[in-house]
Amino acid sequence: MRAHVPCRKTAIPDKLAYPGMALAFLATAPEADAQIIHTDLDPDVEVSFSTYGVDINNDGTVELEITRTEFGSMHYVGITDQAPGVSVLGLYYSNNMFPDRLENGDPIAPGDPDWRNDAQGWLVSFYSYGQWAFGNPSGFLGVRFQDDGNTYYGWIELKMETNTTLVKAYAYESLPGTAINAGDTGTTTVIPDLGTSGNAISLFPNPATEEVKLTGLTGVGELRVLTAAGQAVEAGLPGLPDATGQITLEVGMLPAGAYMVQLRYADRVETRPFIKR
Repeated sequence: MRAHVPCRKTAIPDKLAYPGMALAFLATAPEADAQIIHTDLDPDVEVSFSTYGVDINNDGTVELEITRTEFGSMHYVGITDQAPGVSVLGLYYSNNMFPDRLENGDPIAPGDPDWRNDAQGWLVSFYSYGQWAFGNPSGFLGVRFQDDGNTYYGWIELKMETNTTLVKAYAYESLPGTAINAGDTGTTTVIPDLGTSGNAISLFPNPATEEVKLTGLTGVGELRVLTAAGQAVEAGLPGLPDATGQITLEVGMLPAGAYMVQLRYADRVETRPFIKR
């Protein structure tokens, strides 16, 4: 295991007792300067002889794809089609790139000699070489990606099973050039199983400059905008969602950065991330 690099954390403040929807959202005092954005896939995404695109910063651009296939009795799990500027931590063996399987707390940082820019790499293949053996506990893939000229560091949590690869979660440090530890979480964004929740919420455009629209807001009792550190901020809210469950937020006054719309229902709280440019 690599040496541990301290990483800042904070939690969303519990201010949900504030009644109703308001034009000015609650403001809270700064807590800590944590900037980790953590997305928990609920339920885990099952990749079974298929491909799943991971959008680490939830901006609509897939950073890399997790692919599972087979040739005869041989199972392959790999990363393919990395976006420009994306790297993973990994090693070479027999002219193939094998991504490192990181443990919880391992550093993902600038200057690591294991950064690989290959467009493809094998997590599991017919070679006996590799760290992602079937049946092992979940591990973390270290990822470095670029957005708008800045470099960001993050992780993807994966688990290899005999016929299925599970994509469990991912996170990144939204402060450019800042290290993150594998498994570190800050503010959590839960992506629910929309097939069972019956409440498919869409947020667009993302990234945004002047306004953000949300649709599918049936039954929402309260809505807030939060920074990546969990601070509630002011944003223009014209009132309750219209009859179609849509609402428009004016975000032009917000500084550029990562934000979330927090939605409170009678039985749960959900969030939707967006980037303000």
